[in-house]
Amino acid sequence: MPAIKHIIRGSLSLICLVSFLNCGSIDDSGENYGDLLDSPSGLVLTEEEHVDGW
Repeated sequence: MPAIKHIIRGSLSLICLVSFLNCGSIDDSGENYGDLLDSPSGLVLTEEEHVDGW
């Protein structure tokens, strides 16, 4: 029975490690919406100012 626990624990650890390593991307340039405080609406996002999506 202890061998099964080690196998399950090792499998879960491997899955967590692989999932963690696959997060993000190499080209992490992000999104630049500029200075939101300079917009006419302030911090309120409007569709007219951000036509690419929300």
